[in-house]
Amino acid sequence: MGAGQSGKKTGAIIQARMQSTRLPGKILLPLPLIDGKPLLECIIDELKNCSEVDEIILATSINPDNDILQSLAEKNNIRLFRGSESDVLSRFVSIGKLYNLDTIVRLTADNPILDIQLLGNLIQHHHKERNDYTHSSHLPLGMNMEIVNTWVLNEYSLFNDLASEDREHVTLYIERSKKYKAEMKPLWPVSLTNKVRVTIDYPVDYALVCILYTISKAKYIVGMELISFVNSHFPWLWEVNLDSYQKVNYSSLNEELEAAIKILNKADLGKAAELLKSKLV
Repeated sequence: MGAGQSGKKTGAIIQARMQSTRLPGKILLPLPLIDGKPLLECIIDELKNCSEVDEIILATSINPDNDILQSLAEKNNIRLFRGSESDVLSRFVSIGKLYNLDTIVRLTADNPILDIQLLGNLIQHHHKERNDYTHSSHLPLGMNMEIVNTWVLNEYSLFNDLASEDREHVTLYIERSKKYKAEMKPLWPVSLTNKVRVTIDYPVDYALVCILYTISKAKYIVGMELISFVNSHFPWLWEVNLDSYQKVNYSSLNEELEAAIKILNKADLGKAAELLKSKLV
């Protein structure tokens, strides 16, 4: 495939692995339950509808548990790349060079609710503003998107002082280094990040997304149109998984303690929360 409408060749890279500790094999679970397609295949189907994306690449590791992803990639006629288990950044750099990508859209295989219209708009905005890195905001947890210029990843992948977290989380260095032209671009009038969770980490997350896919099929609506419909008609559904804990890379012990205190208070464990408060510096 060639360069898209922007003149830049854009690849959507989906990070995928079978070794989830909280919900093993989640990326191949059916959506919706029983008669649906594998979760990962749902993401691929949606991406094929985005005219701004020229290549779809499944990026996984050389761990034998991921061998099953080879047949899925072949079935869906997309690329598959296998690299380091821990150095995910090196996978992205290698893919960018291998397929001559100018721009990379970073997605993960546990976020199956996509809004392709918004993704296309964000890619166009990224090029128009000549950003090095663009991250959407205001969308539900699990729907925000990242776009990064390949040369940026190539450049800092060679830095000797990168932390292991920078190599595992790919774009973390961009966000904390302030060396590149980066933008957080709101794609919705009000922020839904703390209200709606559609990423899949736990069984309860999967249960909610199965319900959303059932509604999507019945009403022929997707993306933010689906989220808006549920928000108007069944807002109580968002309560299903709001207690799911989202992994965060904290910059200090105090930040981590403050997060733990909030979780303990939410669970009505006030005495334990008070004990942790005494540990704050």
